[in-house]
Amino acid sequence: MEQIINFKGEPIGDCPNYFKKICSDISYGRKCSFAIAGYHLSIHINDMFSEDEFALTELETLGNDTSIYQWFGYYLPNCMALVPKKRVRMFLKGFRMALDENRI
Repeated sequence: MEQIINFKGEPIGDCPNYFKKICSDISYGRKCSFAIAGYHLSIHINDMFSEDEFALTELETLGNDTSIYQWFGYYLPNCMALVPKKRVRMFLKGFRMALDENRI
């Protein structure tokens, strides 16, 4: 059974244009993947949440893909609405790549 996490920060309403563009390119079959989309969204997390350090602290404490996916779904619902459920693993792979490169 999945653990439900109660996040306390404020979600971001809009989705960045670069993320929408990458997702659009993917939907039209252009050479791109949801791993690239996840990577680019992740490397800009600090900028997007510069006013909400609590959200970033929450993200740093999450250890498994399910809770990380829940974090993105809570704080960036409009972005995650563009990621099909069957592509979430690829999106999270991009997040992990950014994390491994210390870009987050």
